[in-house]
Amino acid sequence: MNLFVKGLPPQTQLLIAMGSAMAAGCQPCLERLVGLAEDEGLDAEQMQAAVSIGQFVKEQPARQMKEVADKLTGSRLSQTRPQIECPHESEKDAPVGCCAG
Repeated sequence: MNLFVKGLPPQTQLLIAMGSAMAAGCQPCLERLVGLAEDEGLDAEQMQAAVSIGQFVKEQPARQMKEVADKLTGSRLSQTRPQIECPHESEKDAPVGCCAG
């Protein structure tokens, strides 16, 4: 299987792509890549590591912005939970793709 480039094994490429899809927030990409990864014999632990790393990378700019805002304005964004919750959080039939769904 030749996915993207020569020089990296397909399994490595899939793990990189899965982490990237997670960081980019591309659900269709991640769904497709998980299927390909399973076909290539990647196990759940490897896939979980890839998406965890992608999510970590995705969250860093927001974390850093909270720290900068705290420093500049005296807020405590980096120390508290968000006060704004998803408006659909308590609904059983939350829209597809909603943060509560």
